[in-house]
Amino acid sequence: DTIESQPIENIATPITQPEIESKISPDQYRKIANSLVMKLRKNEDDENCENWNRSRLISWYLDEIEKQIESEEQLFSARNLVDKIIDRLLYKDHVLIQLSDIGLKDISINSQEKVEKEDKDNQVLVAHPNYVIDI
Repeated sequence: DTIESQPIENIATPITQPEIESKISPDQYRKIANSLVMKLRKNEDDENCENWNRSRLISWYLDEIEKQIESEEQLFSARNLVDKIIDRLLYKDHVLIQLSDIGLKDISINSQEKVEKEDKDNQVLVAHPNYVIDI
C-alpha cells in the first residue's frame, strides 16, 4: 500500500498508550477553556507572578481536579484532554498566544510544525487580550 491509498487513520503515528476516548461536550470544553484562561489572566494581573508555560498550566489544572481522578489511566486521560484543549485554544480558536524568548510566536499553519518540533511545554502562554470569557 502507498500512503495515497491508505485511509488517514492508518497514516497517523501509533500511540504507545492505550487510546482513551477524549470527546467532550461543548459545555465541558467551554468550562475547561474558561478556567485555563481565567488562571492565565489572574497570573498576568499579579505583578509578582512568573510566566506560565504549558506544562505548568496543565499541572495546575490537574491539581484542581485531583479529587475527581481515581486512577493513573484517568490522570493520563485528563492530561491528554487538557493538552488537546490548549492546542485548540492556541491553533484553532486563537484564545491563547505563545510567546517565545523574543516575543510573539507566529502560529500560522505552516509554522505549527516548527513549534511542535521545539519544546512546546516551555513556551510561555498568555490569554488573548480581546477574548471575553463566557460565563
